[in-house]
Amino acid sequence: MGLAISRAVGKPFMELVQKNIFEPLKMNSTFFILPNDKRSRLATGTMKEGYEQYKDIPIIEQKGRGYKVPVGGVYSTPNDYAKFMQALMGRSAIKILSDDNCKIIKTIGIGVRVVDFHNDFVLIGVEGSNVGYTTAFSFDRETNNGVILMRNYYPEYGYRDFTKDFLDQLSKTKEKKY
Repeated sequence: MGLAISRAVGKPFMELVQKNIFEPLKMNSTFFILPNDKRSRLATGTMKEGYEQYKDIPIIEQKGRGYKVPVGGVYSTPNDYAKFMQALMGRSAIKILSDDNCKIIKTIGIGVRVVDFHNDFVLIGVEGSNVGYTTAFSFDRETNNGVILMRNYYPEYGYRDFTKDFLDQLSKTKEKKY
């Protein structure tokens, strides 16, 4: 989808995302290519392969991101990720999507995962990873409670259900908003 959008508009995908998402939402700590002056703030990534764990492979992966785009490859912070999640919820003061598009995302899930847990809640979520890192966010369509999970560990299995479990607990706490 990202490649099709890039070709249709005639601009590189990273430029489109920077100008239409990162900049308007003031996601100033979100990058496709991590600047050298930000590397010291990045947690050490860990990659597991079989019984071995590697910390050098994530460092090598940080040096060239272009091949990961438009599939992913974004480095961000929880605060910036929350700005993006709020924009998808339609709760951001800065609109990057129309109300109709937010409704479509919350209903049929273009670019996001929509899971109906029937009587409990409908979860809207996004997952991603870079070698050495995994992320996920999910929010409840009705309450707009949201959860962001970021970890410096890869592969990505075992973390998606955590956001569902956290939202499940939040849905059981009456009137509390976090």
